[in-house]
Amino acid sequence: MTVSHHITDDLLYLYAAGELDFGWSLAIATHLAMCPQCRHRNAMFEDVLAASLEDEEIAEVHTSVDDILGMVQGLPSLENTPDVEVIEKPVFPKPLRDVAGDLKDIKWSAMGGGIKQKIIHEQDGVISRLLYIPANKAASSHGHNGLELTQVVVGGFYDGDQAFNCGDMQIVGHESPHQPLAMSDGPCICLAVTDAPLQFQNLLPKLFQRAFRI
Repeated sequence: MTVSHHITDDLLYLYAAGELDFGWSLAIATHLAMCPQCRHRNAMFEDVLAASLEDEEIAEVHTSVDDILGMVQGLPSLENTPDVEVIEKPVFPKPLRDVAGDLKDIKWSAMGGGIKQKIIHEQDGVISRLLYIPANKAASSHGHNGLELTQVVVGGFYDGDQAFNCGDMQIVGHESPHQPLAMSDGPCICLAVTDAPLQFQNLLPKLFQRAFRI
């Protein structure tokens, strides 16, 4: 798996410093589990922060990927379960599994046109959800009132002339409308984190926006 779209330096620095809310941290921890390059960058930020703190209590402000995973309550890992003869290979990365379970555990809610969602965490206006978009299906055209992090965990999608494959993260924070389109070789499943309602272009999604909490 080759990751082409990465976390920005400012977000990664805030993550390493433990200054992000849970939803943003979950998206970044999920990306780090899939991206060796960003794991290396995160380790560099952690080293810089540790050096700058000198004699202060580093543990109070320093947050690594392992710290994030330790803060969440999730399903027990099959790898640590004794007397298991057959272990299914998980689909989701471990940070996401620890919060939502694996793909087989998700109870989806239909949004129309084959698109489904599962809200997995909400706090202080930051909503983390899983989105399922069938192959060759496009999400509704929309802009943004805030920030959206979209981490691809299965399949991939196109957005304009850019392709986002498994492991890639899309960061959008503008009002200009865009319309993700799932690739043709299978469904796209993403972890999407937002902090404000979307700006839909069409009437139908506007009518159901409050019900879907998007």
